[in-house]
Amino acid sequence: MTSPRPEPMLVGRDEELALIDGLLARGRDRGEALLLHGDAGIGKSAIAGAAIRRARDGGATVLTTTGAPSEADLPYACLHQLIGPVLDDADALPDPQRAALDAALDGGAERRADPYRTGLAVLGLLGDAAERAPVVVVAEDAHWVDPPTSEVLAFVARRIEADAITMLITSRDGIPRSIRGAGLPTRRLDPLSADAADALLRALDPQLSPTARKRVLEQAEGNPLGLVELLTEAMRVGSDPALPAWLPLTTRLERAFAARVGDLPAETRTTLLVAALTDRADVTELLEAAAALVGHPLTLDVLTPAAAAGLVEIDEARVRFAHPLMRSAIDQGASDGARRAAHTALAQVLAADPDRAVWHRVAAAAGTDDALADELAAVAHRAGRRGSAVTAARTLGRAAQLTGGDEARGARLLDAAELALEIGRDDLVGSLLADVTGLSLAADDVHRSAWLHETARREAPDPAWFSAYLDRVGQLLATGDVPRASQALLTVAFRRWWASVPREVDDRIIAAAHALPEPADVVRIVVLSLAAPTTRGPEVARAIDRLEPDAVPAELLRLLAVSGALVGSFERAVVLGDRAIERLRARGRYGLLAPALVGRAWAGVFAGNWSASLAAAEDAARVSRETDQVLWAVSGIAVTGALTGLRGDLPSALALADEAEATLPAGAADGMRALIELARGLAQLAAGAPLAAQVHFDLILDADTPWHAAFIARWCVADAADAAALAGDAAGVAAVIAQFADAAGRSAHLDASLAYARVLAAGDDDIDVLAADALAACAGHPVLRARVQLAHGAALRRRRHAASARGELRAARDAFEALGMGPLAQRAREELRAAGEASRAPVADIADVLSPQELQIAEMAAGGMSNREIGSALYLSHRTIGSHLYRIFPKLGIASRAELRTLLAP
Repeated sequence: MTSPRPEPMLVGRDEELALIDGLLARGRDRGEALLLHGDAGIGKSAIAGAAIRRARDGGATVLTTTGAPSEADLPYACLHQLIGPVLDDADALPDPQRAALDAALDGGAERRADPYRTGLAVLGLLGDAAERAPVVVVAEDAHWVDPPTSEVLAFVARRIEADAITMLITSRDGIPRSIRGAGLPTRRLDPLSADAADALLRALDPQLSPTARKRVLEQAEGNPLGLVELLTEAMRVGSDPALPAWLPLTTRLERAFAARVGDLPAETRTTLLVAALTDRADVTELLEAAAALVGHPLTLDVLTPAAAAGLVEIDEARVRFAHPLMRSAIDQGASDGARRAAHTALAQVLAADPDRAVWHRVAAAAGTDDALADELAAVAHRAGRRGSAVTAARTLGRAAQLTGGDEARGARLLDAAELALEIGRDDLVGSLLADVTGLSLAADDVHRSAWLHETARREAPDPAWFSAYLDRVGQLLATGDVPRASQALLTVAFRRWWASVPREVDDRIIAAAHALPEPADVVRIVVLSLAAPTTRGPEVARAIDRLEPDAVPAELLRLLAVSGALVGSFERAVVLGDRAIERLRARGRYGLLAPALVGRAWAGVFAGNWSASLAAAEDAARVSRETDQVLWAVSGIAVTGALTGLRGDLPSALALADEAEATLPAGAADGMRALIELARGLAQLAAGAPLAAQVHFDLILDADTPWHAAFIARWCVADAADAAALAGDAAGVAAVIAQFADAAGRSAHLDASLAYARVLAAGDDDIDVLAADALAACAGHPVLRARVQLAHGAALRRRRHAASARGELRAARDAFEALGMGPLAQRAREELRAAGEASRAPVADIADVLSPQELQIAEMAAGGMSNREIGSALYLSHRTIGSHLYRIFPKLGIASRAELRTLLAP
């Protein structure tokens, strides 16, 4: 049985329908997504329905899901609905992806779900289906889609470029954070124009009186649902719609729907209430629960009056409300007792599905219930294991509301707040802590509450914030909880990294680091590098050199890549970063990649191989955005700008630096501005604009700059000296040397940089000696060694010692070429030519032909990895990898992987 109600007329939506037609047409060859958003009743569902019908008519496989309020806290509820028709293909997925998908969809699984590997599994499922026929994914009401499914939708939407997959996502204006941040093409659906609204109303009822037409048009405000339903209401009461015009349109519509429900038989109203409270609306479950309420069996005929009234559409398996506002009108129109009774009946019917049943029991609860609170806490634990920390925190907070006794309730609220804090949801932390206010807490929780209140503040941390957090570290160490103490200390150190704090705060952080027991040695190294990269730099560098990378857990190795860069051990940081990235990718730990990629990329700025470093930088920016790690994103964008500039693209470099500055949260980490200025300075220097570069380097070197970062000032000593020398500013070179000559805790890289700067400042009489000293100082720093040779060779040429100059310049050229630093190699060739030696034409650098990502894929393919293996490592579909290789081969003048292996052989 289906409702006799006709399909909604899409009057005034020609542009939107043309947009859908274009989307579907392009989706037959390549992937594309669209986010359609707007007010309730504006026509999103009607356009989505048109897209579904046109896709099916065109032979596409259509997969749909719809968000619903009561399932928003059930992890992956909407994903299960979406991929159900293709789930049988999951056996063809690689084992890690299939395991991730099983863990996500199986609420009782003991494995911990990984949302990113789950996303890759879904991408694989959809891509495999798209090889048989184009796939169209329609996700409606995204504002009610559970957070893990939202993350998967965003993940997939970013990666469908080479797959015949079209995605249409609809949402009210409260678009989920993950969808909003996916960077999808977006279209806001506005109200109908006056002419279109009038045309729709005339089509619906040509005989409507002018007075009624005017009243309906005014009250509907161009909202199509408003036009239809206010007209229906006028026809129902036999007069003009009498609802007050000052009410919001949604409220007027809900009241109209509620009035229509009031005309129905009692058993129909009861059944509709049950349907309104269970979003899946399975007919069997629905009729069972309604029968329990009315006291006798029911058949589907009970809903015939509701279908005739245009409230629901039904078939043998499902009941669907014609619009979500109808569901909310029925819910809000019922008494509290009736709602609780309906929830109780649903909980009994759903006893075999405990995660759904418990939420109905919670909704039916009146007051506290410790047993039910314990069950809900177990649901929260399962949600966390299935990759939804947000859901886990919310659920634990609801469990706290059901918990009797202040101490137990407070402990649960604080547990939930701590979980929300870990994922950066300060808004959720604030609401949970508000519920703690006024409760009598256990002694330990009094301290924990104070700590959470301090740490959850939105403004930049101040000494009180650090003091509260360090007190927490001390408490955890005192109880022997080293893992949590280590994590808390890392949090403190990362916040201190970019903050300006009193000396006593640094002293406490350093003391806490040394108080960690021996198993936490790596944490100690990372904390010292973050809190005191200049004063403790040599200590950290020695410790990093002694470590065996494969003996360090990948979760910590990724942080050591950052530590190595901070203290100037750039070559070592590249090694650690590459190994951490390799291990994390092999394990599918996408969310942990950002620090390793950022540290490795910045290290590469100073250690060479700029193409590989740029690939890491671009990955860093992309991963950080997707995983909502804003500060890592700022650093990733900035280092992408730096490397783009070093490779010769000044406009793009400056645009990226501006983007990094715009991304930086106000007041949260002002010291990161130094990274942005460094990117600008390096780009201007590489572009042959030393005066412009000096402006940026001077800001970085000035200790009175509000956002001064001492370790970055040390990074750029050689470049600042270079800029001054090229600008003819001998005093500027001397000032750079003087600023750091007596600095405490100098790293080997800083000493080598100063030695290079002295060569730039040298006169003819002492340059040869200073160059020899600099070469010795640069023994472990091949980039600086080559720069010394370039500077010395250029000076020898100017003094007309051509033969000696050629030897130095030739060595510099060869070193820069080997280090993948093409622009500097070109400078050496030009100097060599001026010295009388026609330098050989440079061998075409593959890095100049391919984009950084293409080079990365080419190297993986040359190493013997299949398209699927490369896709799994880079979190892309294997078809996208194949598409890249299809473009790579002609660029390199080859036709096979065998030729690629030969070309990229070491």
